[in-house]
Amino acid sequence: GLLKIDTITDLIKSKNYKLFSPQLENCLRYCDELYNKEEFTGFGVDTAFKRALYEEMLECSKTKLLKKYTTFLIDMQNISLASRLRDKKLFESVRLRGGSLKDDILDSLCSGDAEEILMRTRSSDYASAIKLIVNARAKGETFFRFDYMFDCFPISYFDKYKYTTDGYAPYLRYCFLKQTELINLRIIIEGLIAGRNKQRIANELRRVYE
Repeated sequence: GLLKIDTITDLIKSKNYKLFSPQLENCLRYCDELYNKEEFTGFGVDTAFKRALYEEMLECSKTKLLKKYTTFLIDMQNISLASRLRDKKLFESVRLRGGSLKDDILDSLCSGDAEEILMRTRSSDYASAIKLIVNARAKGETFFRFDYMFDCFPISYFDKYKYTTDGYAPYLRYCFLKQTELINLRIIIEGLIAGRNKQRIANELRRVYE
């Protein structure tokens, strides 16, 4: 980050948010409103910060490549939220802004049955991802396959630039490879702490290098 922890603490205590980004400043003021209305919950705060994060990421995505990637992240997050919450009103209160998915698709994920959702989204760019999450819910399974696809997308997306020697794409690919390595470390450490089967842990590792 740009600010030291002590500085952040002092700024928040004094409600002086001007040194933060505009998105984070708006987020903090919104959280203050929640507190004043006695509507301050962990879920509400987490959602507010997640919205601010993606809004700032979208603004920072000045190139076509990064903008497409960030839009994908927002769409996948909204698919996940709508599918997990299954409540249109609640979803609208936490929906991330800046995605490309149309309202009818997200509405269907909130309230439609499996057959309706699959039919309505069959021509969507996210048909495969939606099918994974709908089938998992119908079987009462976790959304592991959907989450796996989500985490592996950056590597798949930037793999086409594997042998590119100029521009910024190779560096971005390197960054996402390192990020995926950290995800794998978390999976391994959390799995070992929980005493999980080692083969199961290995099966959950995200693709990095081939």
